[in-house]
Amino acid sequence: MSRIISTETLMQENPKMSDEIIHGLLRRSETMNIIAPPKSALSLTTNLAIRASLGMDFLGFKTRQSEILVIDNDT
Repeated sequence: MSRIISTETLMQENPKMSDEIIHGLLRRSETMNIIAPPKSALSLTTNLAIRASLGMDFLGFKTRQSEILVIDNDT
C-alpha cells in the first residue's frame, strides 16, 4: 500500500543522489526526451550521445563519460 511521505523524509531516506551524466540536467538512470519536428533533432541527439559517451562538454554543460542508449521513435 502506498503512503504519503514528506520531502524531508524522502531526502533523509535517500541522502545520496545518482551521479550526474550531464551536469545540471541529467542523472544516471533518468530519461531525457528531446522533442522536435521529425528529423530536426537527430543531429542534436547524435551529437549529445557521442559527446556524453566520451565525457566531452555539450552546449556548455560538462558531461561524465557514460554508456548512452538512444531510442529513436521517429517513423
